[in-house]
Amino acid sequence: MTTIKPDQAVEAITPDLLFRLLGAAHAVTERLEGALRPLGLTSATFDLLSELVNANRPLELEDLMTRVSDEPSGIGHLIEGLEQDGFVRRMPHGAAESGVRVVITARGRARQQAGFALMGTVREELRQAVERLDAAAVERALSALR
Repeated sequence: MTTIKPDQAVEAITPDLLFRLLGAAHAVTERLEGALRPLGLTSATFDLLSELVNANRPLELEDLMTRVSDEPSGIGHLIEGLEQDGFVRRMPHGAAESGVRVVITARGRARQQAGFALMGTVREELRQAVERLDAAAVERALSALR
């Protein structure tokens, strides 16, 4: 078996392969987004709800921004939409007027759990689609590109 070093792997990427990789990533993203859409969620809102579920406590806005790697305006927009849908609520926190914690509601928790179940279905579909591949070789190739 030929071993390709990371710098050789990057050189070996033809334009066709690059576009095929990007297309595959886009297809996976679309599959995930499509699974969440009937629940009224996106991958970003599902991620935010999942962080609240996993924390098992209200989280401050700054903590959520760090956890989901988002900007203040982006996280505010996501929380506003989730709050309108009844999935989260904001509650004041601390002496500062700007101190806010985000709490997941029972409805939000149920929606996240439904999304988690759908993600399991999508993961299984993807696993079946790639199970004939040499998983170790794919992992080595992806690792070389990071």
